[in-house]
Amino acid sequence: MNDLKIRRAEVTDTEAVYKIALSAKLPDLPSPNFEKTGFLIFVPTVTEYKKRIKLAKHFLVAIVSKTIVGYLMSYNRIDIEVLGKTEDPVIKKIRSKY
Repeated sequence: MNDLKIRRAEVTDTEAVYKIALSAKLPDLPSPNFEKTGFLIFVPTVTEYKKRIKLAKHFLVAIVSKTIVGYLMSYNRIDIEVLGKTEDPVIKKIRSKY
């Protein structure tokens, strides 16, 4: 049986995270079961994911049989402030709402 492991993301995980993100980007999903599969409206670039992995304390990856199968990324106020000093499109959107 394969065991699920969750750990903090590392920079070496960037490509795997990016591939997962691309596979979940709307409207490219093969299935309309969004509530089960999840989805993304915006996918950051590989460089932007690297920045987030280095910065965010809450960027986690799920691993099964040594393969990254999912990820969770969240921001705290400090992350938003640091990323907000760059041209990060996700943070610009967040800041424009609040």
